[in-house]
Amino acid sequence: MKRTMMTKKTIDHVKDHFNEHPYSRDRWATHTQSSDNLIDWLNDKNASLIIDCGCGTNPYKGKVKNLIGIDAADYPEADISGMGVEEVYEAGIFQDGCADIVMALGSINFGSWEEVYNMVHKLTRWCKSGGTIVLRARLADQTFLGSPKPYAQHHWVMEDIRKLTREIGDVEMVCEPIMEQAAGGLKESHGSPDLDRSINLAVWYWRKK
Repeated sequence: MKRTMMTKKTIDHVKDHFNEHPYSRDRWATHTQSSDNLIDWLNDKNASLIIDCGCGTNPYKGKVKNLIGIDAADYPEADISGMGVEEVYEAGIFQDGCADIVMALGSINFGSWEEVYNMVHKLTRWCKSGGTIVLRARLADQTFLGSPKPYAQHHWVMEDIRKLTREIGDVEMVCEPIMEQAAGGLKESHGSPDLDRSINLAVWYWRKK
């Protein structure tokens, strides 16, 4: 696949959106497969380095050992803020094969398919051979598709996960993708969770070959 860099326009729109609508810890906590329930699993791995791409308010910090959170938006809680995956990669902040675990829990929703592929390819390069990559994507539904955004957003379906696994090439699926639910945001913001509205997501684990 042609590796298309995420355009500056897309990156800037995502940064502006999340600077204006921060993703709250309360809403993060409603994720049934990728929030507090991951803490013990991550610590049991005894990782020398975990990179959380798109960490938001960095909710794992202080709860998970040897974790560094990065986010494109200006979250003061992030270890590296104001820089997306591609910007961090191009700056050489992490070396290829430096991390035991790399996570992208929601940050792979943005951009065209080619832009998503390019971002995922870069974050997988940070993972050691035999390490684990944990990804989460929001699945397309009518509520989601009916909500216009100022930036491109990929409308994930389950087949996309298998397609991405094949195209990345140096990863293998650990298990079938896990369906996850989380609360929606009030008035499509990322603040307080709307417990009367849920969104559907998929979480999956790759092993780096």
